[in-house]
Amino acid sequence: MDTIKNKLNCELIGVSKTLHNSSCAHLDGSKLQVLITERFNKKKYSGEWPWRTLEIGTKPSKDIKVAECRDVITSKRFEFALEKHSPFSEFIEAKGLSEFKSTEKTYSLSHHYAHALAGVSFSDVDDAIICVIDGAGSNSENFPELISLSSEEPFIPNEKSYEGISFYSYKNNELKCLGKKFFNFYKLDKTNRVVSSSLGMLFEYVSEIIFNSKHDSGKVMGLSAFGIAEEYSSIEDFLKSMDWSKAYAGNSKESWEESIHLEYYQNLAASAQKIFEEKIYEEIESYSGKSGNLILVGGAAMNCVNNMKLVERKIFEKIIVPPCPGDDGISIGLVQYLNFINKKKFFKISSPYLGRDIVYTNEEKVREAFKEYKVENLGTEVISFTASKLAKGDVLGWFQGRSEIGARALGNRSIIARVDKDNLKSYLNEKIKFRESFRPYACSCLQEYSNEYFDIKEDFMSPYMSFTIPIKKEWKNTFKEVLHCDGTSRAQFVTPSINSRYYDLIKAVGDKTGTYSVLNTSLNVMGQPIVEDLDDLLLFFKTSNVDGLVVGDFFVSK
Repeated sequence: MDTIKNKLNCELIGVSKTLHNSSCAHLDGSKLQVLITERFNKKKYSGEWPWRTLEIGTKPSKDIKVAECRDVITSKRFEFALEKHSPFSEFIEAKGLSEFKSTEKTYSLSHHYAHALAGVSFSDVDDAIICVIDGAGSNSENFPELISLSSEEPFIPNEKSYEGISFYSYKNNELKCLGKKFFNFYKLDKTNRVVSSSLGMLFEYVSEIIFNSKHDSGKVMGLSAFGIAEEYSSIEDFLKSMDWSKAYAGNSKESWEESIHLEYYQNLAASAQKIFEEKIYEEIESYSGKSGNLILVGGAAMNCVNNMKLVERKIFEKIIVPPCPGDDGISIGLVQYLNFINKKKFFKISSPYLGRDIVYTNEEKVREAFKEYKVENLGTEVISFTASKLAKGDVLGWFQGRSEIGARALGNRSIIARVDKDNLKSYLNEKIKFRESFRPYACSCLQEYSNEYFDIKEDFMSPYMSFTIPIKKEWKNTFKEVLHCDGTSRAQFVTPSINSRYYDLIKAVGDKTGTYSVLNTSLNVMGQPIVEDLDDLLLFFKTSNVDGLVVGDFFVSK
C-alpha cells in the first residue's frame, strides 16, 4: 500500500457510525488500516455501531484524535437512542471503547463533507469537481452541531431535510462547496410508503419492489439492460408510477426467476436507470467548465453503467471513482480531516488493500486452518502453477495479503477463472455463487492490453472496477462469459504498482492462453460479505465447488 509520508505524533481514528456499512479507519504513523463491520459480524451492509472494528483495529492510547460521522441523525443522537433501548454505555465501557463515543472531544463531521474528503484521498489530481450523491446525508437541522465548510452554509435550508446532492471544488489543497440540494421525505399517494425524491434513494425503492430488499441496487443496475425504459419527467412522477402490488415477496433466486412479474421488474429497472442517468447528467453538466476532472463519491457512484455514460459524454477529461465511494469509505474521509488539521495538507493513496494488517498466509496458519484438506507449498512456483490451473479451465479461490476495501473484489479476495471458459457464467451461478442467472460477471486485465480488448482511449484507467466498458467486436467471443447483454463488461485494469502479484498472475495466464485477462468475482457466496480471514475462507471452501484455493504461496485442494 502507499506510504503516507511525514509520520504524525499521534494516532488518527475515523469512526463511521453510518446506517449502512459502518467502519473504522486507523492511521498509525504512516500506515492506514480500514475495517468494515460487515466483514466481522458477517451481516452484509451492516450499520451496527462499529465496536468490533474498533476492538480489532485500535489499541488504547492517550495520543489519539477521533473523528466520527453518521447519516440522517448525528452520532450523539444515535448513541442516545441506543442508550434508551439497550445498556449501550455499559457495553462500550466493558469493551474499553468509551473514548470512541460521541463527546465534545470528538470531531463530528457532516456526511457529505466526509464523503468529499474520502474522494480527495483516492484522487491522483490536484484540481477537480467533487460530486457527492447518496440517499440521505446529514439533517439540515443538525448542521450547527457538526463540522462542515463555511461555504456550505448558504445552501442549508431552514426546514428539516437531508443532504442528497453536493458539489465541491478541490483546488490549491482546499475544498469549497459550490452547491447542495436537500430533500424531504413524504408519503406516496394511495400507499403507506414514505419516500424521498433524492436520486440516491431511487434504487433503494426499486430494489425493494424487484428483490424484496433495499440493498440490491447493484442487481437493479444489472437487470436494467434487459428491460424497456419508459420516460418520466421527474423522480416524483417515477415514484408515483411504481406498482407496489407487484413487489416480490419471496427469498430465493428460483422463486424470483419464476415470478409472473419478471417483465415488469426488467422494465422498472430500465426506467430507473434511464431517469437516474438523465438527472445525474443534468446536475453535473453545469460544473463541467470549472475543472477537467470529476471525482464521484456517495452511494450513487457505485453505478458503473452511469459512470461510463458520463465518460462517454466527455464533459470532463477524467472521471475518478474511489474503490469505496459508499459509506464504507466514510472513515477514510474522517482520518483525512484529522490529518489535514494536523498538517494542512491532504494525503493521497491508490491502494485499495487496506484490510486488517495481519499475515494470514504463513505456513503454520494455513496448514492449521485447512488440516482436513491437502495443502501444498508452491513457493516461487505459485504464479506459474496457478496460471496452469486456470489455463486448464479450473475455477480457483485467490486469497492474498490484505483485503480490499469496498464492495468489489480487486485481486486479493477473488474467485478467478479463464474469461473464455465455456458455460462458466452458468457454472458459477449454479454451483459456486448461487446468483440469479441474469447477473453479469466482471473481469481483470492488464492495463497495457485494455485498449486492445476494450473500446476506450489508450490512457483510460479503471483500477477499481468502477466502469462498465464496451468490449471490441473482435473480442466479444473471447470475453463471452464476462460480456453483458449490452456489450460491456465491468472491468478492472491491473498495474504492477497497485497489485504486483495479481498482475504477474494475469500475465502468466496470458502467456499460456493468449488473453491477458481473467474473470474476477468476489470471494463469497451471494448474500455474504467478502471473505476476510482464514476462518471465513474455510467455511467458503466447505460449501463451494471451486477447484482449489491459492492462499498466499499455498494450494489447498479437496
